[in-house]
Amino acid sequence: MKMRLKIRRFFNGLWNQHYIASRHIRDATPVRVQSFNTRSHNKIHARAFEPVWLNDIDKLIATDRTKTSDYHFLDVGCGKGISTIYVKERYFFKSVTGFDFEPDFIEAAERNLKYSTVKGPIDFYIGDAGDWLLDDQRWFLFLYNPFSDHVLEQFLRNNIDVLRKTQSVLAYANAQELETVLDFPHEMVYRLPHIRSALILF
Repeated sequence: MKMRLKIRRFFNGLWNQHYIASRHIRDATPVRVQSFNTRSHNKIHARAFEPVWLNDIDKLIATDRTKTSDYHFLDVGCGKGISTIYVKERYFFKSVTGFDFEPDFIEAAERNLKYSTVKGPIDFYIGDAGDWLLDDQRWFLFLYNPFSDHVLEQFLRNNIDVLRKTQSVLAYANAQELETVLDFPHEMVYRLPHIRSALILF
């Protein structure tokens, strides 16, 4: 099992490096929570930034054969926007948006988009998931384990009615707090244990 994980890390790392370099993305440097400059009270619930394994996004989207053109894509805790940029290039969502509570990350995301070979539009916003309210439209949410169950519960409590009403989807990579999500009403969950992820249909 450990050897399989090492092999997976190696090849996914190579793919990430290739994508980031070939698209001229300038900043993918990991950042520890201690270095965050946000003044949000939810900083104590944050997790360090590192780019998601981009191939996992493809696996999650393919799980339910999602027709992406039916959804608005929202990268919750988008960090430096690498996953957001990746999705914009590869899929045809109605819109593509990312937000993060760390202002330095949003500045980095906007720079990464500006200098990359990928063309927008992508909207990046500074925002705290614990306070974020979704518009009344069909969402494809993406999370790469950006925060603890405390903030995840806040986010879902504030938005579960919209998610259910619009039959939205949550793609959760490295789903450490999956049981918190499953405490909320949902229609179906696809578990992908080989990539420690899940797709939840509301």
